[in-house]
Amino acid sequence: MKYINYFYKNIAYLLFLFFFSSLIGGLLETIYVYILYNKFYIGGFLFGPLRPIYGIGCLLLYFLTRNHKENNILIFIKCFLILSIFEYFSSLLLELIFNKTWWNYSNYLFNLDGRICLFMSIIWGLLGIIYLNYLEPLLRKIFNKFKEEKIVILLHGISFYFLVDLILSIIININ
Repeated sequence: MKYINYFYKNIAYLLFLFFFSSLIGGLLETIYVYILYNKFYIGGFLFGPLRPIYGIGCLLLYFLTRNHKENNILIFIKCFLILSIFEYFSSLLLELIFNKTWWNYSNYLFNLDGRICLFMSIIWGLLGIIYLNYLEPLLRKIFNKFKEEKIVILLHGISFYFLVDLILSIIININ
């Protein structure tokens, strides 16, 4: 029974990381666009504040780098590469499925098909260092302080909201 609880707690933690990272990524993106263009814009595939691309990216970092105790230069390089590759293929996949471009870096120097660019890849590397060294360990401490009943209620509520937003977004974006 202890193994099952451990398994479910780890799944719950991964969901917690996904949703928190999706929310924070969306907020950072909104702030970035506001600073850059001086206008409030909520972009992305979903209508709500969650941006699953950031949640998936953080989970990729969690799985591909979590057991490595490395210096920040190696962490930067890994995050730079992992997230740039992920961003490129996410852009390609979304465009193939929905026939729509969700972001375009064509105006940035050193871009690849407008899907990724050097500037954003550097940002991904720097944010990856912050995420892996500071934010993820803090999130684990916060998560471990929650009672299991509250975690279950919170994750069920957010999961329901996310699924409704996802279904509505797919229906509207396909048409």
